Amino acid sequence: MSGFANHDDDDIISGINVTPLVDITLVLLIVFMVTATLMANRAIHVNVPKAAKAGNAPVHSISLVMDKNGLLFVNGKKITRAQAGELLKKAVIKDPLTQVSIAADKRLNYQKVINMISLVNSAGATNFALNVETDE
Repeated sequence: MSGFANHDDDDIISGINVTPLVDITLVLLIVFMVTATLMANRAIHVNVPKAAKAGNAPVHSISLVMDKNGLLFVNGKKITRAQAGELLKKAVIKDPLTQVSIAADKRLNYQKVINMISLVNSAGATNFALNVETDE
């Protein structure tokens, strides 16, 4: 007889180690929380005025936004007035029915909103909508 104890290799495993499962779940939760925070910070916060009823957006539209600091954004990208005019002209040439959705912070000077409408008209866009918050 040798000095080794007799071990049965066919023993049943009676427990499951859940530590790796918990570790993976926590890592996924942290990744989700970080990416959600990054996505939320990309949004342009504009406090638009209220209206009784809002219309539906068309299939081809461009978003023109001016935030409370007077910065101009086209489809979420910060842009200059001249660049915005060129982009709008190209979009209207490509599709004359393109609608421009204009959103401006309600604290802005009224003249700045008129300048945005003038920019849209000078680009040749005949369809535009003012983005407002509904009372509903």
